[in-house]
Amino acid sequence: MNEAAVVHEAEIHRQHVRLKIPIRAEIAGDWYQVDDWSLGGLGIDSEPPKLREGEVFPVTLELPFEDFELTMHLEAELIYRLPDRPRFGCRFTGMTKGQISLFRQIVDRYLTGEIASPGDVLVALGRESFQPPRQPAQAGSAGKGRTLLGWAIMGLAGLALVSVLGWSAYQRFYRIHVTDARIEAPVYRLNAPVAGRLERFPIGEIVEVGTPIARVIGAVDLAEYELRSPCICTLGEWKVADGAGVGAGATTALLISAEEPLKVTAMLPLAQARELAPGLPVRIDLPGEAAPRTGQIERVELKAPLDDLAGGRGRVRGDGAVPVVIRPDEPLPFDMLGTPVSVDLR
Repeated sequence: MNEAAVVHEAEIHRQHVRLKIPIRAEIAGDWYQVDDWSLGGLGIDSEPPKLREGEVFPVTLELPFEDFELTMHLEAELIYRLPDRPRFGCRFTGMTKGQISLFRQIVDRYLTGEIASPGDVLVALGRESFQPPRQPAQAGSAGKGRTLLGWAIMGLAGLALVSVLGWSAYQRFYRIHVTDARIEAPVYRLNAPVAGRLERFPIGEIVEVGTPIARVIGAVDLAEYELRSPCICTLGEWKVADGAGVGAGATTALLISAEEPLKVTAMLPLAQARELAPGLPVRIDLPGEAAPRTGQIERVELKAPLDDLAGGRGRVRGDGAVPVVIRPDEPLPFDMLGTPVSVDLR
């Protein structure tokens, strides 16, 4: 590692040496590439997340090694965002002495090139952190006590490191992180019974079951055919302009259910979706919320509905991704309908 890998940033005063080693950071559900960080915090050349300066939030760091990644879960505080270009900085908060020591040892060994595998991490840290204290020449009860204490510290430190490495492996190989997810609600199509001309009716924000939404003046018999709401709904979108012609069976409007709770639909590759089952816990990261929400898988739509197959518009996409429907443990506000989110499964 040459000297260019360690630099001092002059634009803002720092208490720690800045490291030019690429890592990844997950903040508010989004992943950022970080190449300027230290034991004190990190700086990122990107549009800042929707967080206030001084707000504390969870951050996940991924440190890449030769054939594995080490994942660390910390807390950070947004300390600045530059007004003239997309860049922001965060300061780590609440780190324990053990976390600081472990972080420092990993960075030191990383810089010297001594770490290339999980086994190298154990060996490298064991050279300094896990050695029992040397005993004085006159061994006595005090010396034996110090020996036992040293071995106890060594054992606890070893267990802590094994836990960190095990959690890192779990995060990489068993956790499914999905960013192709969105908050959704049941959608109803209001179709024209005959060909004719559409006339819309004025409606409120919420319509009850059976409320007339529009009518179609038949092109042949000039009869009036009312289109009524099939649910307690809110209008999502008109598909036909007022006074325009419409074909028989064509969709005139989309109605969104207002009485059923919002859910999250995540699109997963078929191979991963087959490994999931209803009831599995899920973590949901919403934009602008520091703390994640929890939920569980409601269903995995491995089989497309028959009407979708007949119409050629099945939800199984061309890339093989299928929808996994997630039910949040707490209701989501209706104004979040359509919001993209990220989820962690398993």
